[in-house]
Amino acid sequence: MKSDRDVVAIASPDIQVFSLDQARSLLPIIRKITAEVAERVESLLVKLESSPTTESFEISETEAEVNSLISKWHSKMSKLGVKAKGLWYVDFDNGEGYYCWKYPEADLFYYHSYEDGFTGRKRIDKSLGQIPNTKDFVNGHQEEVFSWIENCSLSDQLSPRRF
Repeated sequence: MKSDRDVVAIASPDIQVFSLDQARSLLPIIRKITAEVAERVESLLVKLESSPTTESFEISETEAEVNSLISKWHSKMSKLGVKAKGLWYVDFDNGEGYYCWKYPEADLFYYHSYEDGFTGRKRIDKSLGQIPNTKDFVNGHQEEVFSWIENCSLSDQLSPRRF
C-alpha cells in the first residue's frame, strides 16, 4: 500500500527516484563537480582568513564569490536530480528514503528514511539485508556461534517450534 509520500513522489515531475545502481553510476559525476567546487571554496576561505586586509569591499567580494559557488553547486545537483542537503551532502531519493553521500566519501555507503535525515544514516549493506560471506560472519561472531551450538540439543533442532 502506498503512502501519501509515495503518491507525491510519483506525481511530482521534479522528483527523480534512483535505484542503488543508478545512484552509484551518477556518483562519479557528482563527486567530480563537488570536489572542484569544494576545493575552490576552500582556497577562497583560506585566502580570506590569511588576508591582512580589513577592507570590507574585498571581504564582501570574496564572501559573495563563495556564496555564488555554493549556490551554483546546489543548482547543478538539482539538475542532476539529487537533493543537495547542507554543504557537500547529497541525497538520492530511492522512493522509501534517501541514499546519502557526503564529500569526500568514495561511494554510497549510507541511506536514511525521509524523516531521519543525516543523523539517522545507516549502512546500506546492513540495512538492505545483504548477507555477508558466511566465513566472514562466523569469523566475526565465533563466540556467539559456538555458544549457540553448545546450547542447542539435537532434539531442539528436530522438534517443531511451538508458537
